[in-house]
Amino acid sequence: LLDSGIDSGSDVHRALVAGARAVLIGRPCIWGLACNGALGVAHVVRLLRDELEQSMALCGHATVAASAGMSG
Repeated sequence: LLDSGIDSGSDVHRALVAGARAVLIGRPCIWGLACNGALGVAHVVRLLRDELEQSMALCGHATVAASAGMSG
């Protein structure tokens, strides 16, 4: 688990490539909550997901498992 410095989807991707099994995104969710309540949290999660997908595509990884070097 990585619980530090996750601010974007590319940070998530980097952590997975480096061997993390999961990342914790508490701080970005708190930012979204402070800005716009539950809708803000949903927006932050969507942004992180979109950025992760873009980062994976730019690196040629079709799945999270491919990013993490897992079989399957």
